[in-house]
Amino acid sequence: MVCKRVSIVLVLSLLVGCAPASGQAEVEDLYRAENGVFSCPLPALAEPGARTDEVFLDAAFMVVFTDDFGHLYRIEGEKVESPVPEGATALEVALGNIFEGLVMAGFKIVAPEATVVESASFPDQRGGAFFAVVSLPGASSLSMTKNGGPVERLDALRSSFLFFEAGWFFIVSVQLPPTIGNDEPLHLEESARRLKTMTLDFVESIQVHGGEGT
Repeated sequence: MVCKRVSIVLVLSLLVGCAPASGQAEVEDLYRAENGVFSCPLPALAEPGARTDEVFLDAAFMVVFTDDFGHLYRIEGEKVESPVPEGATALEVALGNIFEGLVMAGFKIVAPEATVVESASFPDQRGGAFFAVVSLPGASSLSMTKNGGPVERLDALRSSFLFFEAGWFFIVSVQLPPTIGNDEPLHLEESARRLKTMTLDFVESIQVHGGEGT
């Protein structure tokens, strides 16, 4: 089953969670994964503080670009040996099930009150993809004190873009920094639209090469 094959991706996600990454930023403008699976332009992040964190295993990886202000771009992947569902409908169902059964389940561990703000299928992108924006209360890497009370983690808004390509399963995520003191539904909708645009632009910039042995 495809869902069982992507469990390592979820484990990698929880290892980093919503905390800041600890690696070093690349000097070049183009990031190249050390396993040769993909390359992409380095996201525009705040300096100083922009950094890159990498985890590479034999058949899975995670690369995180982040800064000190709550921006996050993450690319996760796992080698897929089982057949990928054929046909737009079957692929849409499979990706939707992976999101609900693995990605959303992981979000619930980090933020029990996590909710889906928007979701959609993109049959014409990356050979078929699933997209969602999730609200994560209290899951930001940033914290603040409200009204002299205890320090609390701020809310986060995270996207997930799932697709199969070149024998790999990918989850691409983008997170916006939290907005302080504005919980109006209109603001959430505007933030979700902005996050959707950022995510689709980032996904389009990723070049998948497949790595060695593909």
